[in-house]
Amino acid sequence: MSTLKILVPALHVHAGEWHFSLQTLKLWNRRYKTRQQLKDLSPHLLRDIGLTAYDADAEIHKPFWKG
Repeated sequence: MSTLKILVPALHVHAGEWHFSLQTLKLWNRRYKTRQQLKDLSPHLLRDIGLTAYDADAEIHKPFWKG
């Protein structure tokens, strides 16, 4: 058996797994960017979207993987 035949099965990933991974990365990226944008909002803009400064601070400091 060649080395290639041994390694290829280990690299096999189902299309659904790739889709899940890509969607997860996109979600994490969106969360990160949104939380960074919250830093730039003034208090009156935070109020306009229904957040207090405390709420925004809590959201900003969440890790990107937490919803």
